[in-house]
Amino acid sequence: MSNIVISGYYGFGNAGDEAMLCAIIDAIRDVEDDAHITVISGNPQETSRKHNIKAVGTFAAFGICLLYPYPSPRDRQKYRMPSSA
Repeated sequence: MSNIVISGYYGFGNAGDEAMLCAIIDAIRDVEDDAHITVISGNPQETSRKHNIKAVGTFAAFGICLLYPYPSPRDRQKYRMPSSA
């Protein structure tokens, strides 16, 4: 039996991300039906309920999520899309 942790942008209401999580869980279950799966989620209760797995929070503290950091102002300028005007 394996212990597997899945991290992504789950539990934030994005249908595409939730569909991908469902596919990942199904693929794991196809290979190892008794794997213990834990998902890091923005809404652990909802993720656990929807996918019948264990879910934990995103380790957010003081408005900063350690797994999904927002770009700094410097990065926003560096990676900005050019204007089409």
